[in-house]
Amino acid sequence: MNQRHLLVACVAVAFSSQAHAAEYRQAFKRPTADVYAALVSALPALGYKVKSQNDELMRVSVSAPMSAWSWGENMSIAVVEDGPDRSAIEVDGELKMSSNILAKGRVMKHFDRIVMAVSDKLKVSSNGPP
Repeated sequence: MNQRHLLVACVAVAFSSQAHAAEYRQAFKRPTADVYAALVSALPALGYKVKSQNDELMRVSVSAPMSAWSWGENMSIAVVEDGPDRSAIEVDGELKMSSNILAKGRVMKHFDRIVMAVSDKLKVSSNGPP
């Protein structure tokens, strides 16, 4: 009987604990308005569901879909000033289900995808149309 209570307690703790959060940052040598525009235009192609968007604060909340290794992730993405004509993307994310130990590096993977997509958009906008 004690083993059963221990199992129930472990399951309760796993589902009640908060998901592990992680924050990542990448700087760009571009003004915040340019980086935010690139971010907003890049998100749909990446497959994220935009939960909220605040253009004044340059902040977007997105949800990543479930995959074979994860129940998905929730992320908050902000574009902040990082000096004269410099800005940074800050991504803060957490797993939707905290007990999924197989999905530990998922937020970093999303961060890398977002940074690469924004970088590609900024390269295109600085080179102009072909």
